[in-house]
Amino acid sequence: YSAIEAFFQALNIDMHHICAGGIKILGGDAQEDISLRTTDLLIHGNKIHAVGKRYQAGCGILVMHSANNEISDNEIYDTEYSGISLGWIWGYADSTTYRNRIIRNHIHHIGKGNLSDMGGIYILGRNRGTVVAENRIHDITESIYGAWGLYIDEGGSYITMEKNVVYKTKSQCFHIHYGSHNLVRNNIFYGVGSPCLSSARNEHHDQILFENNILVAEDSQIYRTKAYHTMRAGRNLLWDLSGKAPRIYEDEFGVKYDWETWQGVFGHDKGSIIADPKIPGIREFDFRLAEDSPAYAMGFEPIPDYVTMPK
Repeated sequence: YSAIEAFFQALNIDMHHICAGGIKILGGDAQEDISLRTTDLLIHGNKIHAVGKRYQAGCGILVMHSANNEISDNEIYDTEYSGISLGWIWGYADSTTYRNRIIRNHIHHIGKGNLSDMGGIYILGRNRGTVVAENRIHDITESIYGAWGLYIDEGGSYITMEKNVVYKTKSQCFHIHYGSHNLVRNNIFYGVGSPCLSSARNEHHDQILFENNILVAEDSQIYRTKAYHTMRAGRNLLWDLSGKAPRIYEDEFGVKYDWETWQGVFGHDKGSIIADPKIPGIREFDFRLAEDSPAYAMGFEPIPDYVTMPK
């Protein structure tokens, strides 16, 4: 049902008007013979659009039980469901999906309001060594719930997400259902009408270290989380474009927590500041920082122009 369902390199292909998904990588899981495992593929420079025309749950790129792949410099848009989906093991069981690199992709205008529970980049299960970096993700919509930019689902673990730009997602820019020991750093999340970050389940270990990010809201709360005991947040820059004090967190009972409570009671965002990040073109979705941005003084590393500039 996919345009490409085989074990080879896919380079610089324009694929469109497809019944289901665009590219599918499939290998053997941890219980199968090692000879069935699929590794070391390159999916680069492709344009994947107008997919899911008959089977709406088709993804732009789907990776199942496969390791050491590079998915880079692809443009994925006009899909009914997730742009890139990676994993296929729910929870913390052994996984043959690891050390994948998802870099420099442009994923936009997906979802279309017909399905729910999707991400620009969706990952689940143990993914040790997987890196998601320098992707630009925006304009994601859903039917009922769950239109996220970066989405770590059930058991997503050992993943690094850095130097991504995410905005205009109907739900949050970043969401974690539950997982373990993930690092989310040096990203720009612009919550246009929705919070920047959400999490869904408390567990008895650290799920994410969330640091050195720029979080910009516009008269909406910054965090929407139930997992406030298992998330470590620090050294972030928070701002609200409305000019009001940022609304930090509101729980499921409608209780609102201000900055002092968020830091003092929950112990989050130590070393973080509330300050204008100085992104002059942010309303036009140009995310280049001014040279005197206070984010740099906090250790924020520049994100390349090919990620921050409008496409």
